[in-house]
Amino acid sequence: MLLSGSCIQEVEVFDDNDNSTLIIEGIITNHSENVEVTLAYSRKFNVRQDFEKLRGAEVRVVDNLGNEVYLEYAAYGKYVGSDFQGVVGRTYELKVKMPSGETYSSLPETMFPVSPIKELKHERRGNSVYFLVDFEDDENTRDYYRWRYNSTHEVFSPTAFELTQSWEYPQSGGERCYGWASQPDFREVYTCWVTKTDPELLNIGNDFVFNGLEVKNKEVYSVELDRKFNYGYSGEVEQYSLTENAYKFWSSIKEQIDNGGTIFETANYQIRGNIYSDENPDELVLGYFGASAVTTERIFVSDFIGKFGDVSCEPNQVGCFPERCIDCRAYSANSTNIKPDYWSE
Repeated sequence: MLLSGSCIQEVEVFDDNDNSTLIIEGIITNHSENVEVTLAYSRKFNVRQDFEKLRGAEVRVVDNLGNEVYLEYAAYGKYVGSDFQGVVGRTYELKVKMPSGETYSSLPETMFPVSPIKELKHERRGNSVYFLVDFEDDENTRDYYRWRYNSTHEVFSPTAFELTQSWEYPQSGGERCYGWASQPDFREVYTCWVTKTDPELLNIGNDFVFNGLEVKNKEVYSVELDRKFNYGYSGEVEQYSLTENAYKFWSSIKEQIDNGGTIFETANYQIRGNIYSDENPDELVLGYFGASAVTTERIFVSDFIGKFGDVSCEPNQVGCFPERCIDCRAYSANSTNIKPDYWSE
């Protein structure tokens, strides 16, 4: 299964043959966040990825001025490097030496500038909320774009606050319900924030139609209007520059994702990116290493606060509440009681 980095599309790749195919994906941006590259192998359906095979690789990113950064193994095939911020106008290459000794490289990728987002806005359409951006395209260049997003919403565990008023906890089979004994101060887990990125979103475009024009109301993503808006919702849109080759690669991926499978549509095929084997140019390597400038904009949506009512929490026969009712961190794997720096009061 193809990996998912902070800005990388997650794609599942299945291999019907005994020989698996190496997949290398990564990106460098002009933001100060970590450079992240993920290694994986294609796999047969229902076969777990063996990430141990990928531990111990030598992974580095170099630019056309001779600067380089070595990435360190983190987990699940991911290699990360810090203190190496991309610069618009420079060209970057990825170099990988596998634990078995084979080496792989990416074709050079130049980081082009990206038009800034002028405004991020939202509007309700039926039972969905759409997020749209305005920006002005540069008439002097042929531009390719990609859009991603992150969303954060606030959640509460209503019973947690009530339980701080009393230390008389019900017992269940001789044990206190859930983690009550190890978490005495429920005020610390009363409010949480859930941040999510949709790995299936692949929104790309070029300026063939709007070259040099001011683009209005470009739709980036939409979400169902439900309880996530009840206490406050924040959406952040990321607008990326792409090279022409990167645009063609992601266009091919999107074509396969959107392919409905009728006889009138293009059949699925293996999509080669810009990674190749130094020893064997004919070896099939999947994935792409890109260099993108990024501009971001964030919006807070308070239109629907209080519209969906509080979460209903009722104890069971022995007095135990659902875990999410007493500990907001149990809402999801992405739920944390650490307030984001950008969160509005």
